[in-house]
Amino acid sequence: MSLETDVLVVVLLLFFVVLGLSLFHCAGIHALPESSIAIVIGMIVGVFVELFLSTSSSLYSFLVFDTDVFFYILLPPILLDSGYLLNKTQLFRNFGTIMLYAIVGTILNAFFTAASVWAAPQLFGGSIEPSFVEAVTFGALISAVDPVAVLAIFEETQVNDFLSILVSGESLMNDAASIVLFQGFRALVGETVTFWSIVWLVLKFFIVVVASTIIGFLFAALGSLITKYLTRKVSVAETLVMFLTSLLAYVICDILTLSGVIGILTASIAHSHYTDRNLSGRSLTSARYIFRALAMIAETIIFVQLGIAFFTENVWLVNWLQLIWVYLTISVSRLMFTILLSWLSNLFRPPSEQISWRDEFVLTYGGLRGAIAFGLAIDFPEEDEELRTAVIRITLLIVLITVFLQGSTMKYVLKLLEISLRDRRAAEQEDSLPVQTLMAAVPQVVSGIYVISGHGSLLHNLAKWDARFIVPVLTRVPIVHGEALIMAFDRDLHTTAATAGARLGVSPAVASSGSSTLRRPLQFGYRTSEALGVDTEPRVYAGSPSEYVPASPAMGSTDEPTSSDSEAGERHHIPTTPPSTPPDTEHLEPPEEEEHAPEAESPPLMDLGLALRGPRYLRPRRLEATPAITRRRPSR
Repeated sequence: MSLETDVLVVVLLLFFVVLGLSLFHCAGIHALPESSIAIVIGMIVGVFVELFLSTSSSLYSFLVFDTDVFFYILLPPILLDSGYLLNKTQLFRNFGTIMLYAIVGTILNAFFTAASVWAAPQLFGGSIEPSFVEAVTFGALISAVDPVAVLAIFEETQVNDFLSILVSGESLMNDAASIVLFQGFRALVGETVTFWSIVWLVLKFFIVVVASTIIGFLFAALGSLITKYLTRKVSVAETLVMFLTSLLAYVICDILTLSGVIGILTASIAHSHYTDRNLSGRSLTSARYIFRALAMIAETIIFVQLGIAFFTENVWLVNWLQLIWVYLTISVSRLMFTILLSWLSNLFRPPSEQISWRDEFVLTYGGLRGAIAFGLAIDFPEEDEELRTAVIRITLLIVLITVFLQGSTMKYVLKLLEISLRDRRAAEQEDSLPVQTLMAAVPQVVSGIYVISGHGSLLHNLAKWDARFIVPVLTRVPIVHGEALIMAFDRDLHTTAATAGARLGVSPAVASSGSSTLRRPLQFGYRTSEALGVDTEPRVYAGSPSEYVPASPAMGSTDEPTSSDSEAGERHHIPTTPPSTPPDTEHLEPPEEEEHAPEAESPPLMDLGLALRGPRYLRPRRLEATPAITRRRPSR
């Protein structure tokens, strides 16, 4: 068949997969996660591939799993989306625990699995006797978790943010650690292993982590500087700059034999922290939807290829005793080390933030294996072809078992364990403006208490150092803290409400009270954030206390707009020029018989020309506001 026909078949396959997923959602069928549905469709296609296509055909090469396509085309968009939409507030608040699970836990799981496989060679039957290095290589790849299905269920059931960030953060960092560990021991297969080679491997592990992090940050800084100075009038290029600089970090790290996974994760997290401040509201929305769409396409292709591989790899010829032994080993290992590391983490956590046994069980049960484990299995050393075939079949079946068995039953496990959920009522209805201001003030109070008591001072000092030295260089508007932060947050909430009220003909008093009349305009950003899987608590509309960007450097209301206000107003289509003679609103009386008469005296309104740079997901798409009304101060 021609190339055009091959491409047509692939596109039609993706179309029917997306159509099938949509039909499942419309029918209210949520028993199976989306990934398992894609795998089932892939299995159906796999029957056709095995019966009617030869291995030399071009369509066969399009449909089967290829490691180069996976690691260089399909994996980067998934990592970029995961890092960019990660809840940074919860990530850095639980960073120590996440890294403990991801790095120490991955190493312990890999060596425990390796010891189990190496100590029982008779389970592999025939002439298969893996060396200890080969066993560790297998242990490293089978320790890579991929909780795409679990996180989708978490979002559907509104699981609390603490447990969600533990699962998602641990899985992302775990993938990076597994790949680095796999590549290190893969290079030792067939070599003479000495004490110094092990020492060098451990040292190289930390060098790779640090160097990849630095490269990822540098490329994110480059993208932030480009969007700060060069793309202010070219909004279309802003999203493209973020995507390309993140992809460059991935490729450069891989060329330098570092970790591309760590590089692109660091770049995407840094982009969401710095580059977002330089983007217009339209570019922010576009970036989130584009990254999510690319990740969804890549995930769908990967799971379809896993279903096809069920037949192309002849997995039914696996040694079932080997499979059962490996599955029990990785399950016991993950449970054992999750309990151990959780106990160790709880020693340094306050009593109100302890990891409960329910959380530990969900972390263990949510350790699904996915495409990264299978991709590494395809890349297993070829010195022993029989061992490599056994590794591929076992890994693929482990992926299918965990996705179908653990993924499809996760929802029932959450209900059985009575895992705490988000407040659905608060999530469905927009909080009033005073409540949102209070939510912005509470973290500042808690931060102050931590600093006074000597706890959390390191993170607090890092945030201050970042706001003082890095943010002013990479972004257009500096960060504010403390009282100024709360004032700016409250002001921008009132400004947003008043602007929406002007559009709908509602009085500012009603707008400031968070009336249901304005609920829909104010909820636009929230619904966008919910659809994209980001934190939906009111306090994260501005990211975090350390990430909130004020409307303008001036904290108080001004009679004359500044240049920065004018520029920002142009980007958000809000007029910034006040009337030449501001009307005296103190003695204005509402119309006697007007259909939309004001309900009460209007509170003081800030300059509507101020940039709505505050609640990132609360911005209206395009508001046509009336010129600002400034209350005159009475003369003394």
